[in-house]
Amino acid sequence: MKKGLLVLFAAVLLAGCGGEKEKVVKTCKTEEEGMSAVFDMEGEGDTLTKASLLFKVSFDALGIDEETYSSITEDNKSLFLDKMEETLLEELDMSKDEGYDVDSKLDENGFEMRISAEAGIFEQTFNATSVTEMVSSLEEEGYTCK
Repeated sequence: MKKGLLVLFAAVLLAGCGGEKEKVVKTCKTEEEGMSAVFDMEGEGDTLTKASLLFKVSFDALGIDEETYSSITEDNKSLFLDKMEETLLEELDMSKDEGYDVDSKLDENGFEMRISAEAGIFEQTFNATSVTEMVSSLEEEGYTCK
Protein backbone atom coordinates (compact mmCIF):
# COMPACT_ATOMS: atom_id res chain seq x y z
CA MET A 1 0.00 0.00 0.00
CA LYS A 2 2.77 2.48 0.95
CA LYS A 3 4.66 1.56 -2.21
CA GLY A 4 1.55 2.18 -4.34
CA LEU A 5 0.99 5.61 -2.72
CA LEU A 6 4.64 6.52 -3.29
CA VAL A 7 4.40 5.61 -6.98
CA LEU A 8 1.13 7.57 -7.29
CA PHE A 9 2.67 10.60 -5.53
CA ALA A 10 5.72 10.50 -7.83
CA ALA A 11 3.48 10.27 -10.91
CA VAL A 12 1.44 13.30 -9.77
CA LEU A 13 4.63 15.31 -9.18
CA LEU A 14 6.05 14.41 -12.58
CA ALA A 15 2.79 15.22 -14.36
CA GLY A 16 2.62 18.60 -12.64
CA CYS A 17 6.21 19.52 -13.50
CA GLY A 18 6.18 18.45 -17.13
CA GLY A 19 2.82 19.87 -18.18
CA GLU A 20 3.86 23.28 -19.51
CA LYS A 21 5.05 23.56 -23.08
CA GLU A 22 7.55 26.20 -24.08
CA LYS A 23 6.12 29.28 -25.79
CA VAL A 24 7.51 29.64 -29.33
CA VAL A 25 7.35 32.84 -31.39
CA LYS A 26 8.41 32.90 -35.04
CA THR A 27 8.37 35.71 -37.60
CA CYS A 28 8.85 35.09 -41.31
CA LYS A 29 9.37 37.98 -43.75
CA THR A 30 9.73 38.57 -47.44
CA GLU A 31 10.11 41.76 -49.44
CA GLU A 32 10.19 42.49 -53.15
CA GLU A 33 9.81 45.65 -55.24
CA GLY A 34 7.85 47.77 -52.76
CA MET A 35 5.82 44.88 -51.39
CA SER A 36 6.38 43.08 -48.10
CA ALA A 37 4.78 40.27 -46.15
CA VAL A 38 5.29 39.43 -42.48
CA PHE A 39 3.94 36.18 -41.04
CA ASP A 40 3.81 36.06 -37.22
CA MET A 41 3.25 32.75 -35.45
CA GLU A 42 2.94 31.71 -31.82
CA GLY A 43 2.98 28.19 -30.55
CA GLU A 44 3.11 26.05 -27.46
CA GLY A 45 5.93 23.65 -28.09
CA ASP A 46 5.61 22.89 -31.78
CA THR A 47 1.81 23.31 -31.78
CA LEU A 48 0.70 26.44 -33.62
CA THR A 49 -1.74 28.52 -31.52
CA LYS A 50 -1.94 31.93 -33.28
CA ALA A 51 -1.04 33.28 -36.69
CA SER A 52 -1.34 36.50 -38.65
CA LEU A 53 -0.11 37.70 -42.00
CA LEU A 54 0.55 41.38 -42.81
CA PHE A 55 0.92 42.62 -46.39
CA LYS A 56 2.15 46.08 -47.28
CA VAL A 57 2.32 47.53 -50.78
CA SER A 58 3.87 50.95 -51.35
CA PHE A 59 2.34 53.51 -53.69
CA ASP A 60 5.43 53.24 -55.88
CA ALA A 61 4.70 49.54 -56.40
CA LEU A 62 1.08 50.42 -57.22
CA GLY A 63 2.09 53.20 -59.59
CA ILE A 64 0.33 55.87 -57.51
CA ASP A 65 1.96 59.19 -56.64
CA GLU A 66 1.02 61.54 -53.77
CA GLU A 67 -1.07 63.82 -56.00
CA THR A 68 -3.05 60.89 -57.40
CA TYR A 69 -3.64 59.48 -53.91
CA SER A 70 -4.97 62.82 -52.61
CA SER A 71 -7.49 62.95 -55.48
CA ILE A 72 -8.96 59.47 -54.85
CA THR A 73 -12.53 59.67 -53.53
CA GLU A 74 -13.65 57.63 -50.52
CA ASP A 75 -15.89 55.55 -52.79
CA ASN A 76 -12.95 54.74 -55.06
CA LYS A 77 -10.77 53.91 -52.04
CA SER A 78 -13.45 51.47 -50.90
CA LEU A 79 -13.64 49.87 -54.35
CA PHE A 80 -9.84 49.63 -54.47
CA LEU A 81 -9.68 47.99 -51.03
CA ASP A 82 -12.37 45.48 -51.97
CA LYS A 83 -10.56 44.56 -55.19
CA MET A 84 -7.14 44.28 -53.50
CA GLU A 85 -8.60 42.06 -50.75
CA GLU A 86 -10.32 39.86 -53.30
CA THR A 87 -7.20 39.57 -55.47
CA LEU A 88 -4.78 38.82 -52.62
CA LEU A 89 -7.09 36.33 -50.91
CA GLU A 90 -7.65 34.55 -54.21
CA GLU A 91 -3.91 34.48 -54.90
CA LEU A 92 -3.29 33.02 -51.43
CA ASP A 93 -6.15 30.53 -51.79
CA MET A 94 -7.85 32.02 -48.73
CA SER A 95 -11.40 33.18 -48.11
CA LYS A 96 -13.30 35.08 -45.43
CA ASP A 97 -15.84 32.24 -45.63
CA GLU A 98 -13.15 29.85 -44.32
CA GLY A 99 -12.79 31.92 -41.14
CA TYR A 100 -10.04 34.39 -42.02
CA ASP A 101 -10.39 37.85 -40.48
CA VAL A 102 -9.26 40.50 -42.96
CA ASP A 103 -8.55 44.13 -42.17
CA SER A 104 -7.24 46.43 -44.89
CA LYS A 105 -6.55 50.11 -45.29
CA LEU A 106 -5.30 52.58 -47.83
CA ASP A 107 -3.51 55.65 -46.52
CA GLU A 108 -0.61 57.97 -47.33
CA ASN A 109 1.82 55.05 -46.85
CA GLY A 110 0.13 52.72 -49.34
CA PHE A 111 -2.01 49.61 -49.06
CA GLU A 112 -1.95 47.37 -45.99
CA MET A 113 -3.86 44.18 -45.28
CA ARG A 114 -3.74 41.99 -42.16
CA ILE A 115 -5.11 38.45 -42.28
CA SER A 116 -5.59 36.57 -39.04
CA ALA A 117 -7.30 33.35 -38.08
CA GLU A 118 -7.27 30.42 -35.75
CA ALA A 119 -4.09 28.44 -36.14
CA GLY A 120 -5.87 25.44 -37.67
CA ILE A 121 -7.14 27.50 -40.61
CA PHE A 122 -3.62 28.67 -41.51
CA GLU A 123 -2.37 25.10 -41.08
CA GLN A 124 -4.84 23.88 -43.73
CA THR A 125 -3.93 26.63 -46.20
CA PHE A 126 -0.20 26.02 -45.84
CA ASN A 127 -0.56 22.22 -45.54
CA ALA A 128 1.30 22.25 -42.23
CA THR A 129 0.35 20.97 -38.78
CA SER A 130 3.10 22.49 -36.64
CA VAL A 131 5.19 25.64 -36.22
CA THR A 132 8.16 23.79 -37.72
CA GLU A 133 6.17 22.76 -40.80
CA MET A 134 4.75 26.29 -41.21
CA VAL A 135 8.27 27.77 -41.08
CA SER A 136 9.53 25.19 -43.60
CA SER A 137 6.61 25.90 -45.93
CA LEU A 138 7.23 29.65 -45.78
CA GLU A 139 10.99 29.29 -46.26
CA GLU A 140 10.30 27.22 -49.39
CA GLU A 141 8.27 30.21 -50.64
CA GLY A 142 11.25 32.56 -50.09
CA TYR A 143 10.50 33.91 -46.61
CA THR A 144 13.30 34.52 -44.10
CA CYS A 145 12.31 33.20 -40.67
CA LYS A 146 13.60 33.95 -37.18
